[in-house]
Amino acid sequence: MALRPFRIARRGVFLAAILAVCAAHSAEMPRPGPEPPAPSAFDDWSLVCDEACDVRTGVFGRDGSEVLSVIVRPDGGGALGIGTPLPLFLPDGVRLTLGESEPRVIPWRTCDAEGCTARVPLDPKLLADLRRERAGTVELILETGERVRLGISLLGFTAAWRALSDAP
Repeated sequence: MALRPFRIARRGVFLAAILAVCAAHSAEMPRPGPEPPAPSAFDDWSLVCDEACDVRTGVFGRDGSEVLSVIVRPDGGGALGIGTPLPLFLPDGVRLTLGESEPRVIPWRTCDAEGCTARVPLDPKLLADLRRERAGTVELILETGERVRLGISLLGFTAAWRALSDAP
């Protein structure tokens, strides 16, 4: 009978050690922060917060798939990004025209299995054009040589941009 209390005591020490390790481990684990806000719609633009917040819009094909995305981010001085899953002719870049402003030629920055992305710094004139104009076009060249011109709406950009300044 003397062995039984010893086993119980050993189990108690073992259990206490496990609890201590679990407590130490959970103290080291980063606690999840607040959930990012759900996307907010502003006419044709949305405010989206994942790791960082941005405003975006898209152009969709007849089958409902996104063929073009335009994303504006304020971080790092700000940038406008254009992405597409279409097979492209890369040397000519992409042309962005907002309203009656002169077209901007933006080089493709990177491509992967999901598509290609172009990015341009968000200078004051570009931001002013985004806020002032109602529509724009993005022109790109498919790998077959066919020129494609896609219209983008700028309705809601200004409201989304304002909401971005209030985002976490």
